[in-house]
Amino acid sequence: MASIEAFRQRLEFIVDQADTEREGIRAVARRRGVTERTVQRWLDEETVPSAATRESIRRKGRRLGAPRLAQARDASGRLTTTVTSADRNVRRGIRESRREIRNAAIAAAEARGDRDALRRARNIRVNLDRRTVDDLMFRRQALRNRTSDENWSSWRGDYNNYVSDQI
Repeated sequence: MASIEAFRQRLEFIVDQADTEREGIRAVARRRGVTERTVQRWLDEETVPSAATRESIRRKGRRLGAPRLAQARDASGRLTTTVTSADRNVRRGIRESRREIRNAAIAAAEARGDRDALRRARNIRVNLDRRTVDDLMFRRQALRNRTSDENWSSWRGDYNNYVSDQI
C-alpha cells in the first residue's frame, strides 16, 4: 500500500498538472467521487483517505510522470523519504509564488492584447524540477538539525532566487 508521503506527493503532482490549482482539485474530486473540500483537506493534511484511494492516486501520479520519492539521510543517518510539513511548505511556497507571477504576467498580456506575451506567460513553469526543490528541503533540514556549515541567509537567498529568477 502507498505510504502517506507517497500519496501526498502524487496528489500534489496530479493537482499541479491542471492550469490552476482549483481545476486540479476539481478533477481529482470528480474522479474519486468526493467533494473538492475533501481533496483540499487531503492536500492540507487534515485528513487521510483510505488505503485503496491512496494507492489509486499514487499509481495515477506515476502514470502521469510523477518522479519517484526523494530519499535522504535524516539527522540520525537513517534513510528516509519523510519530510516535515514545514519542508513541504518550501515546495508549496515556491509553487504558489511562481503561480502568482505567472498569473500576473498572463493578466498583463491580456490587458495589452499581446498574443506573443500571453503565449510566453502561459508557458511560465510553476513547478521547479524535483531535484532543486529537494535540495532546498534537505539543506533546510540540515540547517535545522545543525548538521550543516551553511547559514540561513544563504539558504533564504537561494530560496528567493528560485521563487522569482528562474521563470
